[in-house]
Amino acid sequence: MTSERVSNYRDELELLFNTLLDDVVYAAELLVKNDNQTNRRIYIRAIFALLEGEIYERKQMALAKIDSLQHDILRDEIPLLTEIDMSIDDDGTPRARERHLPLAQNILYSLKIIARAFSIDPRIDKSNGWDALLKAIKIRHRITHPKSSTNLTIQDAEMKIVDQAFEWYRRTWGNIMDQMPKNK
Repeated sequence: MTSERVSNYRDELELLFNTLLDDVVYAAELLVKNDNQTNRRIYIRAIFALLEGEIYERKQMALAKIDSLQHDILRDEIPLLTEIDMSIDDDGTPRARERHLPLAQNILYSLKIIARAFSIDPRIDKSNGWDALLKAIKIRHRITHPKSSTNLTIQDAEMKIVDQAFEWYRRTWGNIMDQMPKNK
């Protein structure tokens, strides 16, 4: 049953990845046909939707491993995996509150926790592309939460940064996925 649950999350991760990657590919094709600011924003948002969706699914797989007692991931980490903080109101009623984790750290944590859950080497190389990811996150935040119309303009150099960041992510996650057992 618990191996089934981990397998279900793996299937969901694959389905999510394929769907969101289709969005990225479609956005890239739009951009090739018509390189304008709208298509640049669509492309960047599609990339970050993929990253954020995969973060969630990796954490769900790690939680499934905890629940199945297949791994001794620290129970103290469950709030990081669920991204939920619990508190108690003055009247003693428990309240759950969504917790927003910084994206860069959340990417790293989700990569490391899934590697740890499956007892594999995460091979996270921050020397080639990590800085681009940090810059790309700022670009994504700027266009997602604009304070003025100028925040919506994406320069050619910024598009290269986003591409470098996405390549770093794909390479890093790919290294981990290549080591993951296919049937567990």
